[in-house]
Amino acid sequence: MLIDCSSKNGYQILRIKEELSYKTDVNKIQVIIDECIKSRLNNIAIFFFPNGHLYTPPIRLLVQSYRTISANNGKMAVIAPSEEMMEEISEILKLLGLADKIALLRSEDELPS
Repeated sequence: MLIDCSSKNGYQILRIKEELSYKTDVNKIQVIIDECIKSRLNNIAIFFFPNGHLYTPPIRLLVQSYRTISANNGKMAVIAPSEEMMEEISEILKLLGLADKIALLRSEDELPS
């Protein structure tokens, strides 16, 4: 899985640079999040590939990531650069009861400082 990491406004941004499928192994993202937490970089934003769709593994990743980040007093954001992704992720977060806990943004520029 191709992931690019950078930082902005106190957030570590993990850019997923490939389309997700139901076969996608998201463990690499969880490893990176765990490394960020160990380095005390507790605010993390996951930037999804614009044309992707979320399947069970990435949805599970969102839940696990939120638990890990919030247990370490961090904040989590999801960046969905396309309208389709924004709607899909918004609905998923609502169903999971995380809509008010994970910031859903259209771009990195919306990350709070």
